[in-house]
Amino acid sequence: MRVSFASICFGVGMAAWLCMAVVPQPALAQPPPSKLAPILKDMTQQGPQFSAQELHEMGLEGLRMLLDWFFPETAKPVTREPPSQMVLELVSQLADDSFRLREEAAEKLYQLGSAAHTALLKAAESNDAEVRWRATRILRRWQMEREQDMARYGPALAVYLSGIKDKQRLEELAVRVRSVLEHSNGPPSGGRATLVSPFFAVLADPENAPLAARLKPLLDHPNPQVPVYVLNMLANYAGRYKDCPPLLLDALDASRTELILAAIGAAGHVPLGGTEEEVKRRLTRIFHGEDETLKFQVSRVLWSRFDDRQALEHLLAQVKKSSNEDMSRRYEAIGMLRDSRSRNKLLDAETVKKFVELMDPKDQNLRLMVAETLAWYGGEEVVRALIAMMGDTYQPVAQLAQRKLLEQPDKEMVRRLLASALEEAKKTEAKLAAEGNPNPVAIARQQALQKHIEGLLKLLGKPQGDSVKSAQPSAASRLRVVHPEGTGRDPVE
Repeated sequence: MRVSFASICFGVGMAAWLCMAVVPQPALAQPPPSKLAPILKDMTQQGPQFSAQELHEMGLEGLRMLLDWFFPETAKPVTREPPSQMVLELVSQLADDSFRLREEAAEKLYQLGSAAHTALLKAAESNDAEVRWRATRILRRWQMEREQDMARYGPALAVYLSGIKDKQRLEELAVRVRSVLEHSNGPPSGGRATLVSPFFAVLADPENAPLAARLKPLLDHPNPQVPVYVLNMLANYAGRYKDCPPLLLDALDASRTELILAAIGAAGHVPLGGTEEEVKRRLTRIFHGEDETLKFQVSRVLWSRFDDRQALEHLLAQVKKSSNEDMSRRYEAIGMLRDSRSRNKLLDAETVKKFVELMDPKDQNLRLMVAETLAWYGGEEVVRALIAMMGDTYQPVAQLAQRKLLEQPDKEMVRRLLASALEEAKKTEAKLAAEGNPNPVAIARQQALQKHIEGLLKLLGKPQGDSVKSAQPSAASRLRVVHPEGTGRDPVE
């Protein structure tokens, strides 16, 4: 007869349960509370159309219940009630001789959920192999339901969290997201990452800045990838900020390189507002530090956001001095010069000259990349340089220059400079031909440049209403001109 476990349950079992009641139980394999189970089902079925009204009506209790289910390691230990007589009877039936009765008892225990959890934890340690196997099977079934594709809850969770405005629940969110990451060995991944992401959408609200600041202890997490994850997540919601988030400012003064690099990257695109000067000060301090990696990375932000001339000179120097063995550094520096915030920024003649000087005749790929980078900027000096590049002997450079000239928004300015360059090319050709020992290669280049200019003028066509447009400054001409001394001033109209 398979009744040994039953006698244990009804004999000394109750005393054992009472002793367990004051001992915190593991949160793993915990089934959802009966109140939460239908809500979880709706979350998976409704997704972004999830109606969170019931959860909101449950207030702080509803939030804690949901977070306890998703992140059991952050749940507070609870005092468990001893199992009911009915539960103990069902557990005893797991040892019954009847297969049908054992199956029915197991299913009923599964359906009871949290009411049977404590009893099943105890049963999973039974000396009876049948009881131990069935209890463990139910616990694992709950665990699989919890962990199976947690991402399916993400859209509904985001809907619910976005509706939380009261201070009490917001503080609970800040405490929980910090606890989740403190307990982790690394950044969340998979479905778990999908669940954590909506937390940052809430904390990114400018009104919740004090709550986001509570994550500061995470900057000291043993695994630097955890704070890097936090910084990246905050930066993902940059559009919601008015000023640079305090946590990013703190990270700029961190001691670990990984954190500083993440903060530098974020500082490249988050709104700065009233923190602009402070951000610039901290970035400049990094630039003048001894870490060459940090200096290189911070140069991009200082140039693109603050027109820092020293940062630009440093990036140009990286392109120029990088050896053939370090081509990746050279190309990375060129990429930094094409930052989105530098688009159409006006350059002075001296800066354009330094760009052109980077076009190493021995490296055709580099020459093409430099030409394309220069075309990223705007202004008459850039257009003049592109016009000259149409006479380049390397056809890809000449073709790129022509294409970029056609893409210039101020067509009247391009036509004017083309006409001037055409006259200059003709004069240069005549001067070369008049020399005592004329250089046929130089003459041929001037003739080729003339043909390119004439062809481009035909493509641009005759001015149509440009005389009216030219009376208004173009979008490009209203941008700041970057001067050698590093100051910005409006061009003379």
